[in-house]
Amino acid sequence: MTEVLLNVTDGVATVTFNRPESMNALDIATKDALLATLVQVAEDSAVRCVVLTGQAGPSAWDRTCESMSRCCPPETSPCGQRCPSTTTPSSSCSPR
Repeated sequence: MTEVLLNVTDGVATVTFNRPESMNALDIATKDALLATLVQVAEDSAVRCVVLTGQAGPSAWDRTCESMSRCCPPETSPCGQRCPSTTTPSSSCSPR
């Protein structure tokens, strides 16, 4: 399944998070897909507006414990639990 969908109509780019099974939570793969989509939108001179939305149902627009705990500093955890030991946090991760 594609995590992020893009539709451009009349200068409006609608970016849709397509992970309803996880309430459209932003995991690492979805963040990577979002970045690639926004780069594509930025290169399209016809786009004048960007709308971010989520596929049907509620959205959890936050970090998911499963994806973020593997790259957080040992003393920090996005889900309130101790993270596994890491030598260096990933550049895509930041503490809350």
